[in-house]
Amino acid sequence: MITLAQSKDTSTSSEILDETINTLINKDYGTYEKNDISILLNILNNPNSSSETLSKCIFDLSYKLLFTTVQIPNKTFNINKQFKNYTKLRIELKTHNNVTQEILDKMAKDLRIKYIKESDILDTLSRDIDPFVRTLVAHNANTSKDTLNNLLSDKNDIVRYASLKHLDINMDILDKLSYDNAIDIKILVASNLDTTLPMLERLSLTDDQNLNNAIEKHHNSSDAILEVINKRREDEFSSLLGF
Repeated sequence: MITLAQSKDTSTSSEILDETINTLINKDYGTYEKNDISILLNILNNPNSSSETLSKCIFDLSYKLLFTTVQIPNKTFNINKQFKNYTKLRIELKTHNNVTQEILDKMAKDLRIKYIKESDILDTLSRDIDPFVRTLVAHNANTSKDTLNNLLSDKNDIVRYASLKHLDINMDILDKLSYDNAIDIKILVASNLDTTLPMLERLSLTDDQNLNNAIEKHHNSSDAILEVINKRREDEFSSLLGF
């Protein structure tokens, strides 16, 4: 087993780095020491680590360390501290010469994000380049309202939708999202009891059957809105008949 300094040393060969990771992977649960995570991070940052070693670090060893954290009470390792390191290595891995797209894609779908409790880690991951990561952050019950509000402006429809589902919606948010281009978000707004007549009028400009149904059922909907929706349906029906 190499020392902490050796794991960081750029003269340490890729073979030795890989052997070290294998040794750590084969350790029994509950026998990890404090230096093990530090060695893991050093190897991830070492330019001599091969893509195979990087993959083992992320998908074998770090999972095992996490299992130890979650399953064994009063362990030295703290899941949020580990995720601070994990977030850091996500960023650093993208610049590693030997990292593959397959590794980055697999990391993006890491469901361990649901275990995070510290808002600063969630806030960092909310700016991750991968929308899957940002969606998982939006679904996390510990994500702060400020972070969720920021995710409401995300360029990805699914991320915005997930954020909206987990926010206490106020009038400002409703008004903002009534301008959204995503149909699913428009339907959520149209289904909210607090949505106002001007918002419904705005939403009614979009021709979508499910959205129109939600608008028609809303208690704030007006005769003028219903007339617009019905007129559009009649025009579509006439078009189908060739009139």
